[in-house]
This record gives sequence, structure tokens and C-alpha cells, in this order.
Amino acid sequence: MNIDTREKRLRSALRKSNELRKKQKLKIDILCNDFLSHNRQFIEQLKGYVFAAEFFKSLIGISDFNKLLYSASRPICSLKNGLGLVFVFENENNYELHSFNNTLAPESKNEGLEVFLNPAVVHEICSSNRICRMTEMLELGLECNPLLSKKIDAAALPFKIGGSPKGFILLQINGEDNLTDELIDTVNLITSGLSKAIAGCDKFNVHCP
Repeated sequence: MNIDTREKRLRSALRKSNELRKKQKLKIDILCNDFLSHNRQFIEQLKGYVFAAEFFKSLIGISDFNKLLYSASRPICSLKNGLGLVFVFENENNYELHSFNNTLAPESKNEGLEVFLNPAVVHEICSSNRICRMTEMLELGLECNPLLSKKIDAAALPFKIGGSPKGFILLQINGEDNLTDELIDTVNLITSGLSKAIAGCDKFNVHCP
């Protein structure tokens, strides 16, 4: 075998070796990214469960309706700066609002989406039995100032009391911020337990299965 042939074979072997290393590096990068992604999801879920545990711990022994809502609002609003929270309760052919930490839209004199609610829209959101983002609420009949709808990101999380649709938690945030899926999922974790706590307070005092 002459020198030229040996050099060609050596260059070919080196080329194949480099290609193999690149493929292996790509596979390792993909595996690492998948691993990190799954771990981030797990950590976010774990944070949600830790929040839920602390949340319910803070409500132990509270039977007064207004005090319960106030105590529930504080940890929820602390999840994100500027987060506004409104408890909306359907009441026969009407509804009632309990607002907390409403820091929305100076142009609207701190009025959020709750001022555009009406009994029909409240009923539709309560009966939807699903999380409704801004788009879904508009589809269900919410009519609000177009400028405000562009400035606010919002989500409604319905809950039941005594097994029947009775209200929802309206989350709102103003400006460039958005309500992340992680934040909404975290709050959604506590809606069922919170509804049972509300059902057991003085105002409702109904049996929850």
C-alpha cells in the first residue's frame, strides 16, 4: 500500500469519526434538553402542590364568608405582581362581586373586566365548566371596551358549590404582562377545595360530597 492510499484512508477514517461525534453530540443535546424540559415541568407542578398545601393551611378554621375570601385572595394575588382577583358568585338571576388587589388600567379608573359582566355572561361562564381565557369569555357574550380588552389579560376559573355551578375566579393582569399557563394551573389546583371551604362557611353552609 503506497503512502497516498494510506493518507486517503486515514482522512476518510477521520471524516467518518468526526461525523459520528457530531451525531452523538446532537443526540446527547436532544436528551439533555428533554431531561431539562421534563424536570422544569416537574418543578412547576411541585411548586403548584406546595402552593396548594400552604394555601389550604392558611384557611383552616375560617368560617366567615368575607374573611375567607380575603384570606384566599392574599396568596393568590402574591403569585404575580399586579395580579387582580375577583370572586364572582351567581345569585338567582343576578350576581355579586368581591374584588381584591385590583390595580388595572389607570385609563379606566381601576375598572377591570368585572364592570362589563352581566347576569347572562356570568351564567354562561359558570356553566361552561372550563377555564375561559379572554377569547372564550368574549365568545360567551362578554362585551367590553376594545381598548381595555387589549390592555388586560384575563382568565375565569369556574367552581361549584354543593355540586352546582355557582361562580368563578376572575384573574386579571394589566399592561405587558400575561397570565401564564403555569399560574392559571396553580390557581386551578385550589378551586375545588376552595369551593368546599366556601360552601361550609356561614353564608352558604351547604353539604359538599
